[in-house]
Parts: sequence; C-alpha cells; structure tokens
Amino acid sequence: MSRTPADVVLLETGLGGRFDATNVVARPAATVITPVGFDHMAFLGNTLTAIAREKAAIQNPGVPSIVAEQAPEAAAVIVAFAEDVGAPLHRQGHEWRFEDSPDGGLRYTCDNLAWDLTEPSLPGPHQRDNAALAAACLDVCRFPGVSADTVAEGVARAQWPGRMQRLTTGALVDLLPPDGELWLDTAHNPMAAEALAATLDKLQRTDRRPLHLVLAMLDDKDVGGFIAPLTRHLTSVTAVSLEDEPRGRAASDLVAALANLGRPARAARSVTDALSLPSSNRGPARVLVTGSHLLVGAALNANG
Repeated sequence: MSRTPADVVLLETGLGGRFDATNVVARPAATVITPVGFDHMAFLGNTLTAIAREKAAIQNPGVPSIVAEQAPEAAAVIVAFAEDVGAPLHRQGHEWRFEDSPDGGLRYTCDNLAWDLTEPSLPGPHQRDNAALAAACLDVCRFPGVSADTVAEGVARAQWPGRMQRLTTGALVDLLPPDGELWLDTAHNPMAAEALAATLDKLQRTDRRPLHLVLAMLDDKDVGGFIAPLTRHLTSVTAVSLEDEPRGRAASDLVAALANLGRPARAARSVTDALSLPSSNRGPARVLVTGSHLLVGAALNANG
C-alpha cells in the first residue's frame, strides 16, 4: 500500500508527553524529531535529557525515525530509544546531510542521492533546517510523485502563517505610519527566540529600524531566556495580557519580570492598544508581535 504525507507523525519541540503513534495510524510512514530544547518543563522535566526521553518515545518499531541535529545529551537518548524499540535512524549529519550547494542554493544528500534545492520561501536561517527535515522525510518515505523538482518547488513555495509573517494590509497595519512594518512570529521559548534573533540579524542588517516588541507569554514560560537573545535588537517592549487564557501571564507581571531583568517595558490591554502607543507609531518602525501562539492568533483576528 502506498503511503501519503498524512501517515507521517511529526513531533515538534513544542509538543510534549509520551506519545504512542499507533493511536493515530496503524503504522506511520515515519516519525520526525526536531531539535529538542527547553519547553513545557512542568510536564517533560527540567533537564534536556529528561525532555529528550519524552520526545524520543514517539519512535516506533520498524518505523523510520528522521532526526534533526541535536545537543549531545539529547542525541544519546534518542539513539538509545530507537535502538531499544528497533526504529531505523536517519540522522542529520550521519545518514544524511544538508549543506550549501556549489551554485549558491542548498543540497540534500543521502548515499548516492543528491537533491539541489532553492532557499526556503520562509524567512530565517532556521527554516533551512526545517527544509532539511522535510527533504529527508520525503526521501525516506518514498511518497509517490516525490522528486528533486517537487521537493525544490515545495521548499520555494511553502507558506506558514505566524512564522515571521509580515502583515501589509489590515486594521492593525493601518495603525502604523505608511513606512512602518508589522511582523508576527509564534516563538515562545528560548530556542525559538535564538532562531528569531538570527532572523532579525539579517533583517536589521538589510534595513535597520527601531524594533518595538509586543509581547505576551504563558505563565510557565522562561521570560528571561526568551528575551535575552532579542535584547540586542530592541528599542521598546510592550506587554499585553492573553484574554480568556487562565495560564496567560498578566501584562503587569510581565512588566515586573522584565524590569527585574533590566529591560524596561510597559503594559497595554491588547495588541491594538499596544500599536496605538506613540513609540510604536512613529517613524520607520518595525513592530514584532511574539511570545505566544495565542497572541499571534489574536493579532491576526484583530487585523481582520
């Protein structure tokens, strides 16, 4: 029986808890483990080893396990679990590689196979890593119709709302001056913030602007770890509360936490109020709404 992409069980760093893939499909075509970082520690544990142990449990007997590059302690746990249950490993940097190609694009290689791909349409150097995992998964699964051309086209055309997404029209955009920019990103943990900061590095080098952060977070998130890599870019931070979310951190609490970290901030009732404040609405500003999927969703709704 041929398999379709719906048969793949994907484990992102944001998902947690032990997970039996057989509850979803009788036999998935593959499992995918993205880089393991510190998140959901109340459920997964306080060490990278403990978190990796929970992530590794998605692997199934006889099911290919496509694994991104990992910290050594996480990699050891994932490999041990795969060997224990009999899941064939396909690890970046071991069984397959993803690197710059001679013509300036990207190249996926595995054994005698080589696929030349374009740069991902999604902004940020971390999207190269996501493209690498997607290419490896498609190669290993041997889905019908998959070729170097179709994979390259998919990488070049991929869209992912809320991941470094720029809004160019709408009610929120109208609150900014004509030369202002409004960006959304669902980063919400330190690893994601590092990736976001690297994306901002390139954006700011190309077109440096004051960067105003609109921030909301759940109460179990690491505010200090999240804000640290972004500090080098920040002009101001405005904290907002997550309405109707019991686990949302109050804007006043976020302001206090940021003040303790030496990062002054102010509070607003909503994204709309935050964008209406003078410092976010003057000159060629760049506004970034981040810290929570819920906040990004609220911004998309408010923008219409």
